[in-house]
Amino acid sequence: MKDCDCKDSLLKEFPKPTYEQWKKAAEDALKGAPFDKKMLTATAEGITLQPIYDKLPEDADEGLPGLPSFERGARASGYISTNWEVAQELPALTAAAFNKIALGDLNRGQTALHVPLYWMVQSGKKADPCPHCNRGLFVTHAVDIEAAFKGIDLKIAPVHFESGANAHGVAAIFYTGIEKLGQKVADLKGTLGGDPIGHLARVGELNCSIERAVENLGKIAAYNAKNAPEFAACAVNTLVYNKAGASAVEELAAAIATGVEYMRAFMAQGMSADDAAKQIVFVLSVGPQFFMEIAKLRAARLMWTQAAHALGATPEAAKMRVLSRTGFYNKTVHDPYVNMLRTTTEAFSAVVGGADALSVGAFDEVVRPADEFSRRIARNQSLVLSEECELRQVVDPAGGSYFIETLTKELAEKSWALFQEIEKQGGIISALKAGFIQQQIAKTAAARLKKFNQRRENLVGTNLYPNLAEKPLDAPTDILEKVLARIKEVDANNAKADVATVEAGFAKATDVPAMLNATKAGACAFGVFYYTAENDSNEKAKVTALPQGRMAQAYEDLRAASEAYKVKTGKAPAIFLATMGPLRQHKARADFTQGFFQAGGFDIIYPKGFDLVDSAVKAAIESGAPAVVICSTDDTYPEIVPPLTKALKAANPKLRVILAGAPAPECEAAYNEAGLDGSISVRSNHFDTLKELLVSTGVIA
Repeated sequence: MKDCDCKDSLLKEFPKPTYEQWKKAAEDALKGAPFDKKMLTATAEGITLQPIYDKLPEDADEGLPGLPSFERGARASGYISTNWEVAQELPALTAAAFNKIALGDLNRGQTALHVPLYWMVQSGKKADPCPHCNRGLFVTHAVDIEAAFKGIDLKIAPVHFESGANAHGVAAIFYTGIEKLGQKVADLKGTLGGDPIGHLARVGELNCSIERAVENLGKIAAYNAKNAPEFAACAVNTLVYNKAGASAVEELAAAIATGVEYMRAFMAQGMSADDAAKQIVFVLSVGPQFFMEIAKLRAARLMWTQAAHALGATPEAAKMRVLSRTGFYNKTVHDPYVNMLRTTTEAFSAVVGGADALSVGAFDEVVRPADEFSRRIARNQSLVLSEECELRQVVDPAGGSYFIETLTKELAEKSWALFQEIEKQGGIISALKAGFIQQQIAKTAAARLKKFNQRRENLVGTNLYPNLAEKPLDAPTDILEKVLARIKEVDANNAKADVATVEAGFAKATDVPAMLNATKAGACAFGVFYYTAENDSNEKAKVTALPQGRMAQAYEDLRAASEAYKVKTGKAPAIFLATMGPLRQHKARADFTQGFFQAGGFDIIYPKGFDLVDSAVKAAIESGAPAVVICSTDDTYPEIVPPLTKALKAANPKLRVILAGAPAPECEAAYNEAGLDGSISVRSNHFDTLKELLVSTGVIA
């Protein structure tokens, strides 16, 4: 039997089309609409996405996985031999609660512990608690560490702290505590998570100079390099930039600039370039732009390899270690279960992009500390990708994709250019002090918010397809009370410690052995911070803090105002739809109007339709709604709008009358003369329109 020659026949029968042929077909399908306007997409990163990619960049050199520049992944075997760490955050305030949750979740598929510390511990300053902070473990003494990590084998489970500006204080209590548990510092894996530069950018100030904070981090880095080589002192955390609305370009540039700042400082304290580089881990946020986030992780490895190598590190030491954490900026209070879908795509991006560890945020984390159900769902998102989707079976599944490779190259080039601008400012610290970073991110965030407010960028359940019938998640009201109780407990423990003994432990020294002696004598993390900063002759660090928020917050405030109005008056603010003519005539614009105003918490009164102006006016007035939207077609508006508007205004001069759809230019004068108050369309500023109507109808004072 002869071999089948169908392949050759098919190739001859269907010759490969050219790009020009495809473009001609696309232009025909657009029916005269501009190709560039419809088919090209501008991103927040300043990159223009093409509708089709049919070749690699001319100078593309993506290399191979596990080899410099590690663009295609840090390990040659990908996830086949070593899976990514399932490193979920554990939302416990106290050591006892943390231990219970950790032991349970480690037996249910979690393989690493992601431990953000309460912001007061991170700052090293026991100040008034933040009433809005519901995230972080409040441990202050070695005895707390004993309680938190009892029964957890740290040889097996890596730990990723977020310790901000107080990594040295955290290290002192952590090392002392685990040694009392019979565990060894040398066996630790993960990171202490020190990042005083990121902490400064987030809160705007430190309780010491930035120079002293980085110096203290360097002491821990040098100690770890010798005593705990797989436990990095430093974690450059980009969530601070994500929560400020930064693009991938700004996030990457700031991350690399911060890593370079730490590496230089560590080397200035006597560390080798290799040891300094190995003491730095990166915590990179993952957002909703699926392909951009894949490219971001690939570009990050490429950039860090180049930067660390330029500072003298060998290729192996310059290999970036990445903990990916799903972002906050796009998460919502309303329709919160949609957050599960958002974090799923983000986790997928992180895995395809080659993250070493993955922390998936719980769907309810912007409302309350995650409970057992929300932790399980978040953990299982990572486990499903690992165990069911076979993502581990292919090394770098995005490799060779024309789109991903091109996007990685463009993103790396733009991020590197901004990194160089930061370097020209004198580095990340100088750039933050000068406000350069803040200005760059503010510009990007404003542009993103403008698109969001115009519904050219959407969050389902918030500015698009809101569900006013949803039952809100229960939010705890006792977080502040628990924090205050914890502060009293800390004060009581400090009172028991003999101050003279603690001071003797330090022996007026500030090196790591002195810190450990002090914590063994009863010192707390706050005390370690104080004693290591008290002789600081430099001014305390202060910069303009990056705003920490979410895109949906302003819309959520509108919904909250409407709900408060409903509680006060017994009914939600309402809008009456003057649906003129049969269903086919008014339905499209009535449906658009309903979704448009429900995003602001308005109750929509949606009648079947009116044939006569008088009938519509009567029903509108009887409804008691303070606003009416006329819904019909452009062809019928010239006859309907003037008499209907006049009649409505005559019946109630305070009534707001709005047109669904942009009025024809030749009709505007007549509509305005009749008393029309405005119109809505796809070109409207959605948020401004909602807010103005809530103000004008008395919902917002």
